[in-house]
Amino acid sequence: MKLTCISTAFAVATSFMMAAERRVASPDGKLALTVSDAGGLNCRVEVDGQPLLKPSRLGLEFAGGVTLGPAATIRGAKPAKHDKTWENRFGNHRSRLKCLSLATGDEQWVQEGFGWSNLILFDGKLVILRQVGELVIADASPARYHEIARHQALDGRSWTVPALANGHLFLCNNAGAVACFKIANP
Repeated sequence: MKLTCISTAFAVATSFMMAAERRVASPDGKLALTVSDAGGLNCRVEVDGQPLLKPSRLGLEFAGGVTLGPAATIRGAKPAKHDKTWENRFGNHRSRLKCLSLATGDEQWVQEGFGWSNLILFDGKLVILRQVGELVIADASPARYHEIARHQALDGRSWTVPALANGHLFLCNNAGAVACFKIANP
């Protein structure tokens, strides 16, 4: 997959100084990420000038264990442009399923061991397709992670999003194999 990426390197320090804000946008300007240190390190994402993610104090975590928390400040930025194939440098071990508060950005719970997954919400349940072709159904609750069912639905890699239509759940792997499950009425 060809992507045009804009990366910004942030120099940070934990000293107190005037609030700084840095905005990075896609070449066409439609997608923008803004990082600010006003009131603690936070970020927001916009598409076509409209908020996709509201300002959030999620913090930043980098490979090698470096974490920037609320006391970090932005000291400078240097933009760079890249046009190449994107590959995850961190591997699948860093992926966790997380529940976040939309109001505050606070982490409610974390479930390890999901690898890269895609999910949808249906009838109060998370319908999760793991990249290893495993289907997981869990309660959509901010209180805790509660798994209801797990089933190996497909062979090979599955990077697609589950789809629901006419009472059926459709899953597909990267090779094009499709699995269909009838959704029972409660």
